[in-house]
Amino acid sequence: MLKNLTKVNFPNKKLIQTLLQLNYRSILFFPIFKNSKLYATIGICSKYTEDFGKTSVSIFEEAKQDIEFALKKTENIAYLKLLQETLDKTYSWVVITDGNANVLHANKSVEEITGYKLTELIGKNPRIFKSGYHSEEFYKNFWETLLNNEIVETIIVNKDKNGNLFYLKDKIVPVVAPNGKKFYISLAIDITHEKTLQNKLRKD
Repeated sequence: MLKNLTKVNFPNKKLIQTLLQLNYRSILFFPIFKNSKLYATIGICSKYTEDFGKTSVSIFEEAKQDIEFALKKTENIAYLKLLQETLDKTYSWVVITDGNANVLHANKSVEEITGYKLTELIGKNPRIFKSGYHSEEFYKNFWETLLNNEIVETIIVNKDKNGNLFYLKDKIVPVVAPNGKKFYISLAIDITHEKTLQNKLRKD
């Protein structure tokens, strides 16, 4: 904080001179950090000397925190969008969840396979597809592996909105974004048709 620009020894003398010519007499700087690195600096100028008290500093500190939060959120959205566009072209089933396993994105194939609209899935936990086929031990090992930041590859029997079973050859990948946020990505192929044929052949 520079309380009186007429009595300050500031390295950037050209800046001070410009501010004085514009009739500014004090300035409050606050840094903006992104991923723990200095991203920008914002200066608030006043035409009065010693114009920034504790209340002003507190208000601008809150603004600084809001800006840093917005930067993090924007980065997350951009990161997820890139993942989404890439994966949607590769797999028939793509579900992205946050670190608490709440659905952030599901592609069109997920809607077609499950009968749920995307609006019904956003914010929900994938246990909405739970069929009851797998044991508690299966899910225990499943989550222990993921929480260890290891990839899970398995065949999962799920249930759609109408109660019908469907089979996925699934790969769940833990991903950490540049800002440290964790996501889980389920990349799968629908193998229900193959499984149905196999079951039919066994019966015959």
